[in-house]
Amino acid sequence: MAEIAASAVPGFGVVLKLKDGTGTIRIGDIAGVTPPGYTAEILDVTHQESPGKIREKVGGVLDAGQVTATIRYVPGTPGTQRLYQDAGKTLDWVIEFPEDIGWNCEFRAVLESFVPAEAGPSTVLEGTLTLSVTGPINWVEQL
Repeated sequence: MAEIAASAVPGFGVVLKLKDGTGTIRIGDIAGVTPPGYTAEILDVTHQESPGKIREKVGGVLDAGQVTATIRYVPGTPGTQRLYQDAGKTLDWVIEFPEDIGWNCEFRAVLESFVPAEAGPSTVLEGTLTLSVTGPINWVEQL
């Protein structure tokens, strides 16, 4: 039996940015991010003459879901300010992966929420960002 080398890559070095005109704005330091994916709505099209009395289904519309990120932030920085100013707006985003991966994930999403965690003497300023993706997810090769 032939051995197959693992193709997994570490998630270290991922950056989340907000597209702003011709440039981008970095959104804090990413502790972790869940990129978008698709979930298909399943429609039941079973009828009285379905073969074998087995349910028949077809795929409906796709939902690109949410992007969630745990970010470490600094109040007053451009990225943090945009999290507060742009709440509820639909914006263009990019998840930049390390160069050795060679691809970035671009999408439009509503800035659904940014919820800071408790700030204490032994903690860093951290919060949870939730983006609700609208439209297609585009994987773009890095140049």
